[in-house]
Amino acid sequence: MRFDYHEGEGPQSFVAVGNRRILCKGGGGGGDGGAASREYERQQRIAAGTQQVNSIFGIGNDQAAAQRAALYDTTKNDTRQFYTKQLEEDKAAAQRALEFQKARQGIIGSSQANDLDSEFQKRYDRGLLDVANRADNAATQFRTSDEQSRLNLISKVVAGLDQGTAAQNAMSTLQTNQNAAKEAYQSERMANVFSDLLGTYNGVQYQNGMNAARMQGTNQYGNYVPTQDGVTGTVTQS
Repeated sequence: MRFDYHEGEGPQSFVAVGNRRILCKGGGGGGDGGAASREYERQQRIAAGTQQVNSIFGIGNDQAAAQRAALYDTTKNDTRQFYTKQLEEDKAAAQRALEFQKARQGIIGSSQANDLDSEFQKRYDRGLLDVANRADNAATQFRTSDEQSRLNLISKVVAGLDQGTAAQNAMSTLQTNQNAAKEAYQSERMANVFSDLLGTYNGVQYQNGMNAARMQGTNQYGNYVPTQDGVTGTVTQS
């Protein structure tokens, strides 16, 4: 460590700046006009403010870190429950409509009905995956917002924000982020994965019927197939 000595009058004092210690005389009013002392105080203020902000956000503070982790998990679980409820409601409504459709078309127990049931399960599984992704994204966004807020507050501390105000802003920001995470999923509705299930099936059936009609239309005999032996005679009305 290097020592720099500044001549002056009055009491002596050492001021640490980086890996140097500066000896000031005259209460820090030596040759640098007290600049070293002011810089030391500024660095101390930044360090204290940064530590306070980090502690509130759970860095270097196990208790705060555990509390934040619990909130992230709660947000994830609440989001999953919120969208799972929507999915189950949509599933119940679609199930009723599906059974009615199969009965109306007289295809219960048929291969067409089995195809519909298989597609229905695929839609449901897709919905469950969507719910899981939404829950993960909600927790991730919450955590990301906290980290961005922490870094933003530290930059303000460096710019001159005092420790007390930084701590107040940190607590307020955490609550704001928590509320925002909750509002984010409650303000949206999950897409109904079953919405076009019956329409898709009916569309396929309609297209199959149209294709069959076109094939019949290219047959000169229409819906009738001629016998091997020709038939002649007169058609009379009885």
